[in-house]
Amino acid sequence: MTHYPGMPLTFCPEDVVLHDGDVVYVEARKAEFFYVGGLLDGGQIPLPRDYSVDILGAIALANGAVNGPTGGASNNFTTGPGNIVPPTKAIVSRKNADGSIVLIEVDLRRALGDPNERLIIHPGDIVMLKYRPHEIMANIGMNIINFNFLIPSGN
Repeated sequence: MTHYPGMPLTFCPEDVVLHDGDVVYVEARKAEFFYVGGLLDGGQIPLPRDYSVDILGAIALANGAVNGPTGGASNNFTTGPGNIVPPTKAIVSRKNADGSIVLIEVDLRRALGDPNERLIIHPGDIVMLKYRPHEIMANIGMNIINFNFLIPSGN
């Protein structure tokens, strides 16, 4: 059972009180996976058995950083700054029970500060990390400008 913040409980304490001799059996979850792509290295990631994974956890499990797929800014200014502006858009492709596909867009900036924005990942979900257009343009602009004049030559 999954309970999300703000949802009313669908049971009362009498429904879950155990008595002497009661046995609780928790069936092992079969291996379930989600998939990653976009700016994350493509792959199949196993979902943990004992807890839910949200969008930020999914990116971390895929060896991506929430502040960018390379862990943030590259400090190698001799060849260009790299991708200083991190991607802030994730798209989750989810198949419904009727076979239809729904695309869910997640704003990672909002998800960092608001737990209600952190989409829970389901088995079979495809998580893609993407740049927004202004993030691409900012990174292109920073790579076009030569920052070499800021670094002492050592002579």
